[in-house]
Amino acid sequence: ERAMVSLPITTRIAPPLGSVAPGVRLECFGPFAIPAGAKSLYRFLPDVNMGIVHHMIMLGGRQASATAPRRNANIYCSMGDLLYAWARTGQKTPIGLDFNESGVADAAYAVGAGTDIEWLALQVHYQQMEPQPVTDSS
Repeated sequence: ERAMVSLPITTRIAPPLGSVAPGVRLECFGPFAIPAGAKSLYRFLPDVNMGIVHHMIMLGGRQASATAPRRNANIYCSMGDLLYAWARTGQKTPIGLDFNESGVADAAYAVGAGTDIEWLALQVHYQQMEPQPVTDSS
């Protein structure tokens, strides 16, 4: 028998670098297609601008539109299944999703064509309290 080999496929699921105006608001980014060849999602490690991001929610679903990822694609953040959520609650860095830490062998979300997760979307709740716009580098 052949042993299964897992090769990591890294993709950036992020808002485009852009200006974030003062205030509190939700923005949705996506859909992001699952990379070709990916079969499972076992880790999501966010790089978050802790000064302006209050919380994030990652959702996934089937049959994504063929359009390119876009800002304020709110339909995708209201129709997907919840895969990951994080809120800034006093920690210095965000807490990621890592099934490798679960202790359960081969734990992961099944992703890709023909699964329930063919696309991802990221909802970001900004709490930007500076008087001037700042650039989000999350």
